[in-house]
Amino acid sequence: MTLCFQKAFGSRDPILNEDAKATMGFFLELWMDYNFGQPNKIQGKLDKLIENYLKQTYRLQMHPKSKLYIFNCMDLYHSYDLDRLTKEFVAHSNQTCKQDHPKYPHEW
Repeated sequence: MTLCFQKAFGSRDPILNEDAKATMGFFLELWMDYNFGQPNKIQGKLDKLIENYLKQTYRLQMHPKSKLYIFNCMDLYHSYDLDRLTKEFVAHSNQTCKQDHPKYPHEW
């Protein structure tokens, strides 16, 4: 979701942009089962998926001008599309960071 937020708001909000980069780096450092051997293939597929979800449009009567980027990022996060992509590039995709590091951050 951090990459989605970064794509949606990063160019307009430097604090969010930096936080999204740091959060992504945190996950990559902890989840070493990530397939680093194909970064361009992974990034290309992920970028396309994010772009497709950010383009989705919904109509709201109360806020007709809103693009609903946060909603679209949440939709992506819970999507079958992201789940499938995760299973393609993450060795233990059903494992959570908390399961891998139950004592973090208290004992690191």
